[in-house]
Order: sequence, then C-alpha cells, then structure tokens
Amino acid sequence: MSKADPQRSNAETKGRPERPYTEMTFEAAEQQRLGRHEAAKDDPRAAMWNLACFYRRAGQLDRAFRNLKQQFGEALEDCRRAVARIESLQEHIAAESANRKPDD
Repeated sequence: MSKADPQRSNAETKGRPERPYTEMTFEAAEQQRLGRHEAAKDDPRAAMWNLACFYRRAGQLDRAFRNLKQQFGEALEDCRRAVARIESLQEHIAAESANRKPDD
C-alpha cells in the first residue's frame, strides 16, 4: 500500500509522507522494541512506555506486566546494592575515626 488511498480526502493525508508498510511478525516487532529498550539504559522510560503500549495494543498485558516487574526488580536490586555500598563506607569511616589517635 505505497500509494495514497483515493477514497481518503486530502485533509486526511496532508503532511504525511507516503511510505510502503512492511509486514512484521509480533516477535520481530517485540524484538525491535526490546532492542530500543536495551539501548536506552540511561533513561529507559520512553522505551518502557513504548513497549507497554505495544503490548497493550497487541492484547499481551501479561507480557507488559512481566516486563515492568522485571524492570522494577532490577531497579530495586540496584538500590539495594547502592545502600550496601553506603553502609560499607559508613562502617569504614567509623572504623578509621575510632582508630585515629587524637592530636595532642
């Protein structure tokens, strides 16, 4: 369908370029979106939203929830590791302070 539909008015197609549509399997489209999500590790919010919308349109809400649960689980684990590092640093600083001799 690379040509504009003659039944559609000019107002409906105005400003949109004509382009051929490519058939894509669900799995290929999913992999494309998952790839975008992986590429956006610094700020994955837009990619996560795009993936959730894709699953919603495809009627795959269970996959959307599973993906979100995984992402939040990873974020939670990152937070736990950061807290553990902070606690370790606090213990190290406290130990150094206790071992330091007062200057007389």
